[in-house]
Amino acid sequence: MKRLRLVVFDVDGTLIRINSSWRFLHQKLGTWERGSKYADQFFRGQISYEDWAKLDASLWKHTPLERVQKIMDNIPYTDSTCEVATLLKNEGLKVVLLSAGLSVVTDKVSREIGARAGLSLYWCKVVIILIFGFGGRFETNSPSLFLCSNHPSQTCKHASSD
Repeated sequence: MKRLRLVVFDVDGTLIRINSSWRFLHQKLGTWERGSKYADQFFRGQISYEDWAKLDASLWKHTPLERVQKIMDNIPYTDSTCEVATLLKNEGLKVVLLSAGLSVVTDKVSREIGARAGLSLYWCKVVIILIFGFGGRFETNSPSLFLCSNHPSQTCKHASSD
């Protein structure tokens, strides 16, 4: 029997108590009324996912990154998140964070949970990587799987290049 070597977690709604980091940020910044209209347009098939994300990010164009980080720093973890991470580390498993949510949240989880558990967490972003420069800028990778190292400043590589 083969030994388990890798565990993958979704971030929003799994490791953190917030189901949508996008909606959470909208609610905290008072932009949800407008943001929900963009969401409705996407779910009705009127705009693409990329257009939806660009429209969302444009609502935050005057928001400093430091304010966004402070808001996201208050998102609580689900019960036993740290304990599970420590257990996985003790078992010698690699942990991947999977998210189509906001990169500042994945950064937070990687930094905090990784440090608390003494675990190197690896990112795996699907479809989008949102760059908060801040100014409401939105950038995407191609709609395929990218694997990122355990350090956010390092370059992502396409999964098929392995």
